[in-house]
Amino acid sequence: MTNSAALRFPDGAPLLAIGRAHTPPVVLPETAARPDEADPRTAALCRRCREALTIDPDLEPTHAATLRHSITRLLGSRTARARRPAFRAGGGPVLLTIARESTADGALVTSDACYVREDGSERVVIREGYLQEDAAFRDVILPSVLAHELLGHAVAHRRAARENLSSSIWHCAADEACARLIGWMVKLDLGGTATGDHGLRHWEANPEGYFHALLVGQPYYALTFSPDEMRDLTPVLKSRLTHARIARAACHRQRDNRQTWVAVTDHFVSQHGIDPARFRGLRAELDAGFRWLNRDLAVRDSAITTLERTLAQARAEPDAAGFLTLRAAADHPLFAAMLRAQHVLGHILRSRLARCRADEAPGRAATDAASGNGQIDFDTLYRMYLRDCSEHPAHWQDWASGAHASPDSKQVTARQSDRGEDACLGWSAGGA
Repeated sequence: MTNSAALRFPDGAPLLAIGRAHTPPVVLPETAARPDEADPRTAALCRRCREALTIDPDLEPTHAATLRHSITRLLGSRTARARRPAFRAGGGPVLLTIARESTADGALVTSDACYVREDGSERVVIREGYLQEDAAFRDVILPSVLAHELLGHAVAHRRAARENLSSSIWHCAADEACARLIGWMVKLDLGGTATGDHGLRHWEANPEGYFHALLVGQPYYALTFSPDEMRDLTPVLKSRLTHARIARAACHRQRDNRQTWVAVTDHFVSQHGIDPARFRGLRAELDAGFRWLNRDLAVRDSAITTLERTLAQARAEPDAAGFLTLRAAADHPLFAAMLRAQHVLGHILRSRLARCRADEAPGRAATDAASGNGQIDFDTLYRMYLRDCSEHPAHWQDWASGAHASPDSKQVTARQSDRGEDACLGWSAGGA
């Protein structure tokens, strides 16, 4: 994810006012990541990257150690070795630092990580609450996040600076798309899988729908465009605003539906005597999803506000400097090149996913065969619900009369369907 300062055209900030300003970076002495000397190739890569990365020396020792470990893991990946020359081309050291859960004025930090470029300085900011100490996070997840920010956004923004496109790049949708694909590639390089990664699974099922959904779901992406869209923003913004409102309504229904299924579990405990412990895992998943959807609704409200304000500006001042600059930038070869890169990276990622699935299939089957632990999952609960409706319709009279919302099996958890996110966000299989 990239983030931006308020409008300061043309000093490399976004042309349209999005995001929240960060505190300007402080020039700090270099504190390089220490390589694992047991791996000469990784050690050499780390040494060559000393001038490209700086860890904030004011970080807590545990946080700094986590970052150093994850950097070493990242630089040992196949994708990082291929992207290293592009990353080292231009720019000074990138500061890696940690942000607290809220800013000085009390605003909640909603992104887990973001790349920030201001006045020629660069930094990657990781949300403090996002950091974890377990091996899986340090070895796979955080390295893939750093790859997204450094090998994706930093590379693109440095090239844009060389092409005098430091402002326009903030509004290029392919920048985020390429960064996500690169992060997923590094995750697979380091032994991660698509299992449990809903974003990766949804992209694999419907790439266009996945990226379109970002554009109406988060304020950071609502003002990013393809070259064709840059040429005439007003109809694009109008369409996005319509879909953003539809998506928010769908998200609200999904949140309420999770609560309905909690009531279904209560019914089987109170009316059928099922041990509530058997629903522990499912209830935890439903509760976590409910909390996440509450947060997601707040982010969607911010995206809608961003789109409303920008659309009003586009209608009132169609020839404002920012809009004119984007129209001119639309024909620059860099943006066409980034679209091609998105296509190529997507093809490579699909190939790697296929190989990873072939490798993990036997182990997964063995795990599934041994997973019987008495817990009732959603598929089982849904079958129980259908059977009870048939055998004891009186149990569900209040639901049928509208006193309770009827449960919808299609909106319970994203894991139930690879198209779950597209359905929730209001996008058809082909996008919108």
